Amino acid sequence: MLVRSHWIAGLRRAARLRNGQVRTLRARPDVVVKRSSVQLDSALPADPPRPRSKFQKANTTDIQSASISKPPAQIEREMKHQFEKDDLDYDPEFVQELIQQSQQEEKMYKDILQHPEKAKEYTAKEMQALVEWLVRDCEEFLANQDVDTEQRDKELEQTVDRMINSDPTPENMADAFSGMDKIAQGLKRPGVEKLVHFLSMICKKGNEELRKYIPLDSLLRIFNISTQIRDLETRAKCIHMAGNLIYSATDARADPINEMFYIESLMKFHKGQTAERLYNSRRQKPDVAGQRFWNELGIRVYLENRKVDEAEALAAETKQQFHYLHPTVCLSFADWYLAKERFEDAFRWWGKLRAVMNSLGLIESLPQPETQLLDDQQLVYSYHNREDPVTFDHVTELAIAFLQWRRYDEAMEILEVTTRRDKRFLFYFMDKFHTSMSFPQREMLRHVLESSSYHPSMSKYMLSELASANQTRSFEQAEILDGIATSLREILDLKIVSPKERIVASSIMDSIKAGQCLTSMECRELFKMLLRIKSKKTYVLVTQVLNEMNDTFEQMSSSNKLQIFPPVSSHFYLLLVQLFGRQKKPDLAKIEAIVRLMESKGIGMVTLMANQLILTYKKAGRPDRAIEFAQHYMNTNENFQLTNDFCRITISVYRRVQMKSATDKLAYKRRLHEIQDIFRRICHAPGFDVSPELLNELTLTFLKYGDYVSAICSLQLYGMVCNKSLEKTTLLLVNDYLEKSFSKMKSKLTEYENDQMLARISQMRETIGFKSLQNLSNNPLDLNWRDAASYIIRYLNVFDFNPNPYSLKNHDGHFTSTQENEDAKTRFETQLLKSQEEYQLPKVHLSDIVQL
Repeated sequence: MLVRSHWIAGLRRAARLRNGQVRTLRARPDVVVKRSSVQLDSALPADPPRPRSKFQKANTTDIQSASISKPPAQIEREMKHQFEKDDLDYDPEFVQELIQQSQQEEKMYKDILQHPEKAKEYTAKEMQALVEWLVRDCEEFLANQDVDTEQRDKELEQTVDRMINSDPTPENMADAFSGMDKIAQGLKRPGVEKLVHFLSMICKKGNEELRKYIPLDSLLRIFNISTQIRDLETRAKCIHMAGNLIYSATDARADPINEMFYIESLMKFHKGQTAERLYNSRRQKPDVAGQRFWNELGIRVYLENRKVDEAEALAAETKQQFHYLHPTVCLSFADWYLAKERFEDAFRWWGKLRAVMNSLGLIESLPQPETQLLDDQQLVYSYHNREDPVTFDHVTELAIAFLQWRRYDEAMEILEVTTRRDKRFLFYFMDKFHTSMSFPQREMLRHVLESSSYHPSMSKYMLSELASANQTRSFEQAEILDGIATSLREILDLKIVSPKERIVASSIMDSIKAGQCLTSMECRELFKMLLRIKSKKTYVLVTQVLNEMNDTFEQMSSSNKLQIFPPVSSHFYLLLVQLFGRQKKPDLAKIEAIVRLMESKGIGMVTLMANQLILTYKKAGRPDRAIEFAQHYMNTNENFQLTNDFCRITISVYRRVQMKSATDKLAYKRRLHEIQDIFRRICHAPGFDVSPELLNELTLTFLKYGDYVSAICSLQLYGMVCNKSLEKTTLLLVNDYLEKSFSKMKSKLTEYENDQMLARISQMRETIGFKSLQNLSNNPLDLNWRDAASYIIRYLNVFDFNPNPYSLKNHDGHFTSTQENEDAKTRFETQLLKSQEEYQLPKVHLSDIVQL
């Protein structure tokens, strides 16, 4: 058996809540009036019970992190208060027993939530006692849901003050640690929070067997508790889940008021069809006949299900029968039509709201009834059927709705008509407008008021209230800011957004809402997120933002005033180039238009953008255009500085041209000269650190062009000047090129010639060192630049330093004399030394590299 806990402090209050018939009068904002317990009407059908199935586990992470019950500190605090109230001596042992009993109950509660199958280990009586404990605790929470929070916060504040102001003695430090534990326990909230977890567990698909242990009477009490919760979000969740359990457990129906609560929760959780079925099945019943609140519920149900014609017909019927429509009904219709951009129909419902205002008047706010116990059903019906006048909030909500849709003429007419009736309204409206509308929306209204001829005195006051430190230049700029915030909200709903992007997007939205100037970093991240969506809408928005940043850039020289958008830089144009360049077929026309626009604004191009342009031309099959651009960028940009990426990308384009272009000696010589010029720039650049990737590209490209001297010089630059060990990949690339060149020579031989030269070819391969390459690449010692250069030199030496595809065929196995070979070697070495001098490299002879 479970032992009750947490009951002494609120025993009498809880008993009154359980035994009394109370009814909560709702449904208007900020009104809480208690009502009678939910009553079932067996004459009305409900949804059939759900089929039974196996248990399903709960999310253990949620359960373990949830606040399950009152913390020990709160139990002790309440018990002390109760002992003092009853004028009794405090009994710590008794309180400790209560705390231990509470922990045992909580353990059972957690076990069942995490492992529903464990419910079988408990008797039905124990399970019902558990539910009773849960309900009792929630009822006690309801009786103190306002007081407990204030009392807890006050005691926590006193504990913190005592910890801060005490001297750092060992005794005080021990008390401080104890106080920290009390703070941690005090921050845990009992009551209805565990009710949400419990209902979620019970309602999970697959846990039908667990519902057998919950008596219908307990479900009714849980539903009653749910309708009395002050927090609207928690209230709606609990009503929805408890209602689902009740309606699936019995064919009976709740009384009209409680069923109205349930239907409203169904609409909130997008179950409009079920809500409409329940509403229609009761519409002609005697208990709702002649009740206006039921018709108004039906109007909301039809609008939720997009049946505006049925809603209009029901509204007309209600108006004819009762000669009144509640202001919230008028607002519901106006909101629905605005969402469909049927602005004339929306404004028509302002006319109906105005008729209510003319009939019953305009007041600042409705009086808030105090919580009271009611047994008379007619009093409850009278409350829900009451005829309220129009309030400032009603008109404010409608005017703001029109403003959000940028229907300024309609909004200003609403404001002017209402202000003529009560001048206080305009002050009230502007206060609400400031707190509920973002900076862009306020700025758009300001620009409209400045350029239009609305009521002069009213416009003047509104403009004075809309003045701010940072102001947009135009209505269009404010509209762009609003579009950014809207797009970011839509992007946050997408699954592709990373946690980091969510933080950045939220930060940008906060900056816009507060009217702060955007930073360059925020705009760069904004561009990236918008361009990832790849839609026409986001691209148009990016273009608009770019134009605003261009304007800021142009005004920098004439104005020191801080602008909403930062000045543009080539980094933003780079993002656009990447967008069009990374497509399967790059859009060169748009890319070149972006570049021309940037140049016309006088914005310097960063090397990153130049790299992207070269890659884009290469991808688009225009290496000639890529080379032309690279040469233009290097020779016309005064601030140009070489980077590894720029050189690597540019050199790769030259290699691709040589591999695919037809034989053209003049073009070949020109391109080789340009490559040598780039390499010369690299060698002359002080402190330039050649990367392994750039070395590979340089070496391979020079080999492709037949410039073996420059290939050796690139290896020398990397090893001697940059003082780096050679990567194995470089050695393998050199070997691969030489192997393919040798194989190409063999392919020119006839079958007979190949047979005649087998021994000679094998000897040549051994002389070059192809066979020893594998051993060298597996050597754990660091490789030297000479290891790769020696392969090139031995390969050249075999062919008298003048290899060509026909070297094997033309000599037919008989090569030049030793003297001729020495002369060729001398000429090559002379060329190498000359190139080393030109590239400003240390002089290194062939004999310093390899012994031939």
